Amino acid sequence: MTKAMRLRDPDALRAYVRLMGLSERALAARAGVGHATLNHLLSGRRTTCLHTTARAIEAALACPNGVFFRCSDDTLVRRRVTSADHDC
Repeated sequence: MTKAMRLRDPDALRAYVRLMGLSERALAARAGVGHATLNHLLSGRRTTCLHTTARAIEAALACPNGVFFRCSDDTLVRRRVTSADHDC
């Protein structure tokens, strides 16, 4: 199991995406994540995601790690752990 990342504030992420002039689909493609995943995070329907997803979204927005996502203390995700998952 690996820790999930929790979205700090969906409103802030949504506002930043608008400020950058990106559509959801464009950001999802740039980050290499599914449009549905990004839509659920932006709408607040979902508040957690995999570490790799969080880092990909922040990188696609040219933000430092941790601006929009933080390690979740209470949510574990069952999956194969990779070396990229170990900085929480």
